[in-house]
Amino acid sequence: MLRAIALFASSRRNGNTGQLMDRITKELEIEVVDLGNARMSAYDYEHRNRDDDFEPLMKRVLDFDQIIFASPVYWYSVSPPMKVFLDRISDFLDLPDLLNDRRRLRGKQAYIVWRRALVLILHDSMQPATIPASDWMPKGLCKG
Repeated sequence: MLRAIALFASSRRNGNTGQLMDRITKELEIEVVDLGNARMSAYDYEHRNRDDDFEPLMKRVLDFDQIIFASPVYWYSVSPPMKVFLDRISDFLDLPDLLNDRRRLRGKQAYIVWRRALVLILHDSMQPATIPASDWMPKGLCKG
């Protein structure tokens, strides 16, 4: 059986995304990590932030087969803690001592959950599925 972990990031724990995650985690009985409680600094080209919580958290995440990313949409983007986490994945691409860990990203299944309660399945190659903008943008902002 595939093992899953959820990475949750929202300023309102009991908001729409949090409530949806509670339902998903109850049904699937999976671990949830609240990224808002992690001590992670923004990506740094000089990698002076290696003593924060990101690397140990990412290595723990790599032990799972499936990763669920859950965030509300703030101005057409993910929440700030989720953005920091996603940006910091670059550490695993840049640092030679993390090469073996980077290779563990291959073959992971990822899912994205956001406030409109839509689950988007990403392929094993981690390439996002395509969804027409008219399906997710507010009416009046997108034609088509």
